[in-house]
Amino acid sequence: VPDGMGFQGYSGTANNNITGLDFGDICFHRAVGGYTLGFWSNKNGQRVMSTGGPNGINNTVYPVFGSTDVPPNPMPGADGTGTTRDLMFLTRLNLKESSTSRRFPNGDNYDPANSDNFREWLLNGNAVNMSYMLSVQLSATSLNVRHRFLSDGQIVDARNVCNSLGSCFGFETIGGIRVLSNESLNNHSLTVSGDPWRDSQEQMKNFLDGVNNNRLAFASATACSVFYPPPPPFSDKSEQ
Repeated sequence: VPDGMGFQGYSGTANNNITGLDFGDICFHRAVGGYTLGFWSNKNGQRVMSTGGPNGINNTVYPVFGSTDVPPNPMPGADGTGTTRDLMFLTRLNLKESSTSRRFPNGDNYDPANSDNFREWLLNGNAVNMSYMLSVQLSATSLNVRHRFLSDGQIVDARNVCNSLGSCFGFETIGGIRVLSNESLNNHSLTVSGDPWRDSQEQMKNFLDGVNNNRLAFASATACSVFYPPPPPFSDKSEQ
């Protein structure tokens, strides 16, 4: 059971007085289930958003949308094209956008007005303002989790996801990085070159991008098997 800091393990010298330790092995495998910005901006992603998708909707994921968030997913919109509950769910995130000119980002809050608006926002994502690029990746990951393609509790091997100082993530959960990303966007909406928070946002963006593109290894839900080599054959080398 994890302690108050989230540590789940034992540190120290085991001796005869230590009881209750239950060690296991964790296996990592190639990631599956992530869908990219391109998917959520094309007709396949739009179909999932309008129908609920093959796995249904998890309406308890962070940030919680509400108990009324159940299929059918489409809701009529005043714009004539219709908005979906997915887009309403995304308004709960602290998403940011940029100005119409990439050269002059503004870090304004972004709430998708309709499917076409969301698609345009996704495809125009850029890292001039890192909070914008973090936002588009966060939205894709959040939709992946909401539609049960991924799970917030999934443990990811992110030891190669590092910042410019060489500080790297460890074994992280998708939900944990989603929460951190959303909090960062709430506190730092304009992270252009030279901003002290840009580096950490880029690291989180790279994590979410890796998850969405299935590039990071996922921990298996079951422990891996342990194979111990057989002992060497007995040999009596005593002199005769």
